[in-house]
Amino acid sequence: MGDMVILVIWFASIIAGMILTLLMPVMFADSYAKEATQDERAYVTSREILHVEAQNVRS
Repeated sequence: MGDMVILVIWFASIIAGMILTLLMPVMFADSYAKEATQDERAYVTSREILHVEAQNVRS
């Protein structure tokens, strides 16, 4: 009897984990959409990268 209870609890937790995994994108869809609209592309030239690297070497 105890083994059956453990088996049922194990299966229930596996199924609950699968459902939670499937619902995660739906639950957090708004937060990702807000981040995507706020993010702007930063264009960085290779000259700027070399300048920052040179400053890091001097420090």
